[in-house]
Amino acid sequence: MTGTRPRTSSRVSGRRGLSLVETLVALVITALLLVAVTVALNASFHAYATASESASTQSSTRLIMQRLTKLVRSGRLHDAYDPDNAGVTLGPQQQPPVQTVGIQMLSTKGQLLKVYWKFNAAHGNPDLGDLWYQVGTNDPEVLLEMARCQRNTGNQPYVFTLSSVESGGGLLLHRATIDIAANPGSDATLSLESARGASDEVRLIGSAMPRKNLK
Repeated sequence: MTGTRPRTSSRVSGRRGLSLVETLVALVITALLLVAVTVALNASFHAYATASESASTQSSTRLIMQRLTKLVRSGRLHDAYDPDNAGVTLGPQQQPPVQTVGIQMLSTKGQLLKVYWKFNAAHGNPDLGDLWYQVGTNDPEVLLEMARCQRNTGNQPYVFTLSSVESGGGLLLHRATIDIAANPGSDATLSLESARGASDEVRLIGSAMPRKNLK
């Protein structure tokens, strides 16, 4: 018996590569999926940046409001203040409260303190300025940038509303109300997220009465 060789199949495998059309369709689908993922990630980053920016603005503004009300409570000999109008002062008790951009007082250490809002043309809006703080003759420091003032019936800017009370033939501060809006700052947003100024401004209203004037 002679040996036999195994038979080799003569069939050609039916496997083949993708056609050009199929490749293009796959690339289009992949591109669409990548675009959808990119849009979703961008929206997520933007939402996070907006929330972070808003939270930072609210936190910093609340701290400043707490500081201002504390100064009013502990200070004495308060008076209205306007860096552009030296004639601003507390009005008689019978008249409506004085609305002004600033307030001045003596600290517990006898130092003259001034807190005032001043228009800043760099912000590009007549209602936007910076809130400044000055101790004695020292150089003033910025407490809050891009702060929005309010407008009274005469269209004059104001941040502080000061009511007075008569005492010993003179006038003392009875109550100070602070009304200011803070715009989102650039320090609250990551540059990667490109959401600077995306959140709304934060408006806070605080009120305080001087402790020494209540005795």
